[in-house]
Amino acid sequence: MPNENRSFEQLINRSVKLVIQEPGQRVHTIYGRLLGIGNGLIVFESKHGIGSYNLQYVVAIKPREREGHP
Repeated sequence: MPNENRSFEQLINRSVKLVIQEPGQRVHTIYGRLLGIGNGLIVFESKHGIGSYNLQYVVAIKPREREGHP
């Protein structure tokens, strides 16, 4: 996992697309800014505010060129 954390560090404070699937839930996508990663959590800011997700439920994190939602 250390190599994964280095990859994630490059995305901090960047606009990203976050794909999440929590147990018993459907996959959902959130657009916003990655604030930090550590202790198995990802801290994320979207138009709904700041929140965190357990890294084991993160399906994908993709960098975005633009700040706005397509």
